[in-house]
Amino acid sequence: MIVNLISWEYCEPLLELKAEEKTFTELLIFSCSAEIETYTDRMLKQRQLRELRDGFKQDEIILRQYPVKEITSLKVDKNRDYAEETLIPPDYYSCRIPGENDDKEQKSEIILADGFSFPRGKNNIEIIYTAGYAEDQIPEPIKTATLELVEWTMKRLKNHQIGEVNLKYGNTTKIATKIPDHVLELITPYKRKNW
Repeated sequence: MIVNLISWEYCEPLLELKAEEKTFTELLIFSCSAEIETYTDRMLKQRQLRELRDGFKQDEIILRQYPVKEITSLKVDKNRDYAEETLIPPDYYSCRIPGENDDKEQKSEIILADGFSFPRGKNNIEIIYTAGYAEDQIPEPIKTATLELVEWTMKRLKNHQIGEVNLKYGNTTKIATKIPDHVLELITPYKRKNW
């Protein structure tokens, strides 16, 4: 599920848009948000997520999305029904959740209490948690990149330059990337980290 990284209200004054362009702009915001999340391989705007993981006698699991805001539930079920009786009480695990003032993105991992480990099994662990940036905490580079990608795409569509755009550099021709370089520079630091 894609969630818009910016809104019409954010774009309207900055791009000097007219009211009749609202529907078109909102479609572009959705499309550009999806493109940025695909490129960064992350769900950037805060939402609740469900992860199924394999157990292999480990005592920790690094969550795929970040920053993590809250762990809603952790269940272990060999039958993969994930019924209420398979819920692991919070006393049996901990999770590092970055504080509001943390200045860098960090991994969040669920760590079981001493002496416990996840039993072996395929998709026998269900984790439901909230991750991503709250609307008022989306980093400025991400908002700026989304705005610039919306504007760039809008100009291409209005000028009927759909598809590949040739850029001339002296005697050579370069095909424009799907996301322009100036936008890539803003969002590349937010690409998924492999810890």
